[in-house]
Amino acid sequence: MRFWDSSAVVPLVVHQAGSDEAESWLAEDGEVVTWTLTPVEVVSALRRLVRESALDEVAADALQLAAALAWAGGGPAGHVVHTLDRRLGLAAQREGFRVVPDPAA
Repeated sequence: MRFWDSSAVVPLVVHQAGSDEAESWLAEDGEVVTWTLTPVEVVSALRRLVRESALDEVAADALQLAAALAWAGGGPAGHVVHTLDRRLGLAAQREGFRVVPDPAA
């Protein structure tokens, strides 16, 4: 089990110079320990990448959907996603999630 700082987590989410190294660490030991607020730091880093045009909004939506699919174990049936982002909600519905509120309504 290893402690992961957000700077080591971000390259697992979006391809960067440190992605290969971070992926090898994860392959060595898949038990990841993070600080309670690491998700906040990761989101902040992703938003910064969007502002710097190193990551576009569509890729950020894809990351959210990928995270939901990972959480659902790849099987979205029976799982609920809450989002107020209509585009993300429609994509989640296409994957098989139940989305609340219904973005098609």
